[in-house]
Formats: sequence, structure tokens, C-alpha cells
Amino acid sequence: MACILAAAMGLAGCAGKTPENGTQTEKEDPMPEETAGTASEKPDAQTDESGTPEQSDQAAADGLEETVPTGPAAELLNEIVLGWSLGNTLDSYSAADYGKNVGLGTETSWGNPKATKELVDVLKENGINAVRVPVTWYNHMDGSNRIDGEWMDRVQEVVDYVTDNDMYCILNVHHDTGMEGWLRASDTNLEENKARFVSIWEQICERFGDYDEHLLFEGFNELLNDANDWVNPDGRALEVTNELNQLFVDTVRASGGNNGTRILVVNTYCAGSGSSITDGFVLPNDTAENSIIVSAHVYQPFNFTAEEYPNAVTWTQAPIDSALKNLYASFVQKGIPVVIGEFGCVDKDNPEQRLSWAEYYVNTCREYGMKCFWWDNGSGYRLINRRTLEVADKNLLGMLTATAKGEAFTPQSVEEKEETDNLCADVDNWTGWVNPSAKAEISYLPDGISVEVADAGQEEWYIQPTFVKLALEEGASYELSFDYSATVNLTVPFVFQQNYDPYTGYVTGSVDCTQEVQHYSAVITMTAESDDNVALVFNCGKQQDKTPYTITITNLKLVRQ
Repeated sequence: MACILAAAMGLAGCAGKTPENGTQTEKEDPMPEETAGTASEKPDAQTDESGTPEQSDQAAADGLEETVPTGPAAELLNEIVLGWSLGNTLDSYSAADYGKNVGLGTETSWGNPKATKELVDVLKENGINAVRVPVTWYNHMDGSNRIDGEWMDRVQEVVDYVTDNDMYCILNVHHDTGMEGWLRASDTNLEENKARFVSIWEQICERFGDYDEHLLFEGFNELLNDANDWVNPDGRALEVTNELNQLFVDTVRASGGNNGTRILVVNTYCAGSGSSITDGFVLPNDTAENSIIVSAHVYQPFNFTAEEYPNAVTWTQAPIDSALKNLYASFVQKGIPVVIGEFGCVDKDNPEQRLSWAEYYVNTCREYGMKCFWWDNGSGYRLINRRTLEVADKNLLGMLTATAKGEAFTPQSVEEKEETDNLCADVDNWTGWVNPSAKAEISYLPDGISVEVADAGQEEWYIQPTFVKLALEEGASYELSFDYSATVNLTVPFVFQQNYDPYTGYVTGSVDCTQEVQHYSAVITMTAESDDNVALVFNCGKQQDKTPYTITITNLKLVRQ
């Protein structure tokens, strides 16, 4: 979800979230770019003893006459309590051209460890009973549109972690769309793109055709036109979105078996929630009655939820109300079930505000009859620490699951962290990014990070161990220190930079590594404006003549002077 490519060093940043509609796009980076339970005891739309649907409190307050969605899709959606998206994992990608299979290493290239059954078990134990598995396919295909068998096997393995646990799973086509995707809401290469799109779904349908109703298919993620418009798209963009949704539905249904009745998820243009987008949406025709769910992504209020605004730590209701009310009026009120396919809020050390936001957001969705999937990128939006398999914020997750069930939640007191003057004391703030055209394994140590490089790539900054969530104050000086070594002699540059677009660099330096462990110490001064979301990025790439090599960085400290 966030690029760690140093723009100040002449490198391009990755696509980011857009404030206009609050849609988040997962970024080509390690941190970010757009998260066992039982079924809820009471459905979102209550039924009185006479069997007459009772209007939800929120709908009544808005003066909207409620039409409760019915049929297989609505019934399945009512079984979901809270969903979670496996972000920055199987969806991680390289900007390399289509048709270049880069292997299985992409799963960990954006800083997260491989997904495991134990991770899914932790989700279920904490009340989450649905997992969205975003997958980017084009880096794992050949020029004939055939998906690599090993990649398909790995995707199936992760899906099985979910469905074997009696949980619901949404499988999709993810960064094949988006700001750098090949699938576009435009006429550019449309027929060729349609053929490729159909081929992907035919192969997915063949592999997963025998799976039962616990597996849902989602046609695509955030589909954009050639101009990457997030609001007010041209009319043709809306038409192509509708065409591709229909093509997805037709392809799945034609594959037969359980796919003939499988619940399908279709997105609006760019997964947007505004009326300029929903007014042009056409629900696909379907041979399976009432078996389609509409999805949108809502990160609102955007400045509060997004990492690009580290100082926006309070929220207001109006942006949430506007987006969700429009989705309700556009779809739910017309009998079409809706899921918020992505939502979330970055941790800005504002726990009370995050809790009140989560309660209001999820309760509003519940009252409108919509279910939510938290976007978890493994860093700023993290609910589960995937390295330790511990809940990152028990109060937040407790609030989300309780509110989704219509229950009250009382936050527990949080044990205060041991005071320290070291801004790098939390080793969980280590992350990393590897361009899939390079080959490197990042290991997280109790006191640092180790990077084993097999292929350094052809560009600088293709391998980036990174420490995030640093707050630097304008005019302040800090002592930076760490221990470092490498299995060969090489130079490792580093930079303090913005951890969000445009990734402006603040302070640079470098160390000359040898096999002997050395200690670095220097005083740096923040001359730019204060920034509460700074990353310290190390450049471990583009030294091909010295591969293979391993670089280790430990005992990182940053102490204000």
C-alpha cells in the first residue's frame, strides 16, 4: 500500500489513494497502496414476528424506504460478520510487461511474510469469518494467456486455508486493473484485453469449479480509464465497466458446475461510491437469480483514514454518511446486496479516534445492510501482525467485530509501552520491498532485519529494507546509529524520506559493509517541515557483480538530541 521508492533520488513513486472519493489503490511497495466466527445472530434487516421486514434505524433516520435484498447472494452475505483482505501479498506485482512470469517471490516482495493456515486460524479465532484474497495474475502468465501452474497452485493453497476453515473467501483479479494495470475502462486494446480477461477467468473457473458456496468470485478490483480518473469518469468508461462486468458473469456461468450458481461480486467503476459513478452502473444480466453482490471501496473521511495526511487524526461523519447513503439508495434500496470490499484507517497513534470511527462506520454499514472487509496491508492498516500472529490492536478488532454483530464493546486498558528515547524501539516497524524482477528474501530479526540477495536487479532501490512510522520535527537533530555487516564488501546507501507520495527525501547517507560487524553513528538534522510519517530506507540492490550476498542491519536507534 505505500511506495518506498525515493522520489528525491529520481525514482518514480507508486500509485496512491485519491482524496476525491477516498478510494485506495494498493501501492507497489512493502507497506502500502486500496483486511472462526459464527454468523451474526440477527440479520441487518430485522424481521418482526409477523414476517414483515422492519426498516433499519439508519434508513428510517434518512427517510429512505427500505427494500431488503433477498435470494442467495443476500442470504450468503448475511452469514458474513466481518471480512478481512489479505493485502500486499498475492496481489503484489512488478511493473514489468505482461507475459513475463516472475515466479512465486512476488508474494513476499511487498514486505509481508507468506500467508499461512495459522494466520487464517487467528482471524477466525478473533471473529472474522470471511477473507478476501486479492490476486494479481499478469506477472504469472505467458504470452498465450496461460497462468503459471505453480502460481495457480499457490493461490489455491491460500484459498483452501480459508474454505477448509469453514470461512467465506472472495477471490479476484486485482492489480491487473488500477493505475498501472493492463485492463482498462476504455476502448484501448479492448478486444485483446477482453480475450485475456476471459482467459484468466476460464482458468480460475476450471481450477475452482467444484468449490461450494464458501468461495465467491470478484471480477476485478479498481478499474480505471486511460486518464486514471477517480471521479467524474467519461461515459465510455462507465459503459466499458458494465461490459466487463457482464463478460465476467457470462464467463463464469458458462463454465458450468458449481460456477453456474456461485455468488459473484461486481465492482463499480474504480470501486467508487459517488453518484457520478453509481448512476452509470448497470447490474449484469445473470442466469442465476439474485446471485450478484455489488462492491465499492470507501475510505472516508479520506484525510483521516489515509497515510498521506499524518496529522489528520480526527474525523467527521459527513463523508461516511454521503458515501454509504448513496450506495444504499443506489443498490440496497433496490434489492441489490452491497459489500464494502475495502475500508480501513491508518494507525496515526490516535487510538480513541480510530475506535469511535470504527464504531460509527461499521454500525452505519450494518444499519444499511452492508458488510465490510478491512484492508490489511501488513503495516499502517494492520489488524494482525503476520510475523508474530498476534492481534495488532485488540481494542480496534474487538470494536469492529462487536459492532458488526450489533453488540456493544468496552475497550480494555492498554498496557503502556516501556518508555524509551529510541524512536526505532518498535521492531515491528521494520518492513521491506523487493521489485519482483530482483530476487531477495527479507528476514525479520528480534533486533533488526536481514536481506539475502540472489539477484540484485538492474536498478537502484529495487531491494529496500525499511523502518517506518518515524516522526521528525523541523529543526531538530537526531543521533542515528545501527550495526551492519554483509557477506561481501559493498556500499549500502540510505535515505530518510516521506512515506507517502511524492516520497520526498530529507537526509541521505551510506555505509561500507564488510563481513565484520561495524557500528554506524551520526547526527542528522531535519531541515524540512515536520513530518510524522517518515521512512528510513536502505538500498540493497543493483550490485549484480557481487551476488549472492546477505546484508544485516540490527540495533537501529534514532534518538533526539
